[in-house]
Amino acid sequence: MAVSDEQAGRADRRLSAPALTRLTGWRLTLVRAVWVVITVLSVLLSLLALPLRYAELTRPSAPVRAGLQQVSLAPDFYATYHSFLSVVFILGFVIVGLIIFLRRSDDWMAAFVSLMLIAMGTTDILDALVRARPQWAFLANVLSAIAWVSFLIFFYVFPDGRFVPRWTGALALGFAVFAVMTQPFNPELWSPLPWTVSMLAWTVTGVIAQVYRYRRVSSPIQRQQTKWIVFGLCAAFVGFFVITLPGAMYNLRNSAGQVALYYDLGWRFAFILIMLLLPITIGFSVLRYRLWDINLIINRTLVYVPLTASLAGLYAASITLLQRFFVAVTGNTSDGRRGDHADTGHIGDADQGWLAEDGGSVFQGGA
Repeated sequence: MAVSDEQAGRADRRLSAPALTRLTGWRLTLVRAVWVVITVLSVLLSLLALPLRYAELTRPSAPVRAGLQQVSLAPDFYATYHSFLSVVFILGFVIVGLIIFLRRSDDWMAAFVSLMLIAMGTTDILDALVRARPQWAFLANVLSAIAWVSFLIFFYVFPDGRFVPRWTGALALGFAVFAVMTQPFNPELWSPLPWTVSMLAWTVTGVIAQVYRYRRVSSPIQRQQTKWIVFGLCAAFVGFFVITLPGAMYNLRNSAGQVALYYDLGWRFAFILIMLLLPITIGFSVLRYRLWDINLIINRTLVYVPLTASLAGLYAASITLLQRFFVAVTGNTSDGRRGDHADTGHIGDADQGWLAEDGGSVFQGGA
């Protein structure tokens, strides 16, 4: 069955070449020029923002400084660590975007996806530039609006460049107006939490559009492309939830100490790796590279993820039972456990509330 599906996909690729998205003449020149301008601006502004972000991180809040002192680390290490991960995040999105553009720059859909990835990977760190150099605020917010709008439209038009269902075209126009009103001209209109909730709502409409397209419109090869996108998006969301849950359960953001510092460092590392799944899976999908491998990946994921979750559940249950057995036998509670909780800590104002700001970065690019 898998072989016949792949053969059908190859035939479909020959019969349904992306003629509707292929560019020639002055249209090709215009699209390439727009891509170059936006890409150069995005990369240059992110390069300007990186040292400013580093300078912010060298002045962490008191809880972070206390945690660093407990583990004999200097603030420069904290700043270097986070700045390095930001560079990795930016490079991950930009490199995939460049590869897509260099290989298929005559296809406006590929150029659009490439620009979306580059905008997503470079705009979030621009907050540091805006805080230190307010004169760059308008341009930074314009680039941010481009990232937001292109991200949503991507779900409406991928992979063939058509708005499916047709009502998604009206939603795209409405979202473009929404993004412009809340980013370049009035960036302080919404606080991070309402903004994140609104973005989730808009993204849900994009997911609905992709499901409709998959079931009603897509050809075999287009369905494989959609599987790659959905796999990357779901893995990013589930991964973000898994790494964020411990911090929410133990209220790490409102405490101080080395445990919270370790959690912050580990959380940031895991967050970057998880978010890099997005450009990787999008790159595989757009370039149509090893499309049918996604079936094997999904099947193995469905086997190993529940198995891992079951083992983690058994481990947690065994710890709880052993604690209750200890209390029943000795009549004493575990002071060590309370000590661990008392040692938890907040990552500091340098990150301006990881749960609100970095939570929103799931959509922004969270560098």
